[in-house]
Amino acid sequence: RCDPSAKPMAYADKDDGKARVAELASEIDRLQDIFYADGRFALLVVLQGMDAAGKDGTIRAVFKETSPLGVRTVGWKAPSDIERAHDYLWRIHQQMPRKSEFMVFNRSH
Repeated sequence: RCDPSAKPMAYADKDDGKARVAELASEIDRLQDIFYADGRFALLVVLQGMDAAGKDGTIRAVFKETSPLGVRTVGWKAPSDIERAHDYLWRIHQQMPRKSEFMVFNRSH
């Protein structure tokens, strides 16, 4: 569940933050096993940030415990000629996660 009153994660120091990210990575690995076994759900994570904001490092840290076979990452570049021939969301729909799969959009557009 989402708690709208929750505050962003804050840590006493960098080591504390790294330890918490490691815990969360293990939890994501556990969830990946559940998603794969169940076969009904998919997960889409969208990271948005400026260049050099740490999006790639975040993906590596958060998904380091998961099986790479169940996680795909897409980085959006300028649309190709084929993509420009379709509506704006066409290329997004082509990359949506399949059931049991985790997908990371490195930027949303």
